Amino acid sequence: MIKNKTGKTSIYDYDDKTLRGSFINQLLLGVYVFLIFVGVLFSENIVNRMVKLSELMIAIFAISYGVWKAGSVIKYNKDADIASAKVERKEDYDKDKS
Repeated sequence: MIKNKTGKTSIYDYDDKTLRGSFINQLLLGVYVFLIFVGVLFSENIVNRMVKLSELMIAIFAISYGVWKAGSVIKYNKDADIASAKVERKEDYDKDKS
């Protein structure tokens, strides 16, 4: 009998069947750091290209981080009691007062 895996690992969330956002951000950061080290050690051409693309690289990382954080906030707040946040209609409010 095959047992279904549950829970989270550092790479994959078996409950949601998705890659974890923190892993994607770590992967992006690792690639950027690797490119910086390779550029500094071996090729001035890579450094010049990275300087031109630095704003794009920062934007991609920031967007990735923002999407991950927003997704985690939505995921963990979806079970919140939304009914308590609803605004009563004016008619219902007036009925309760009388």
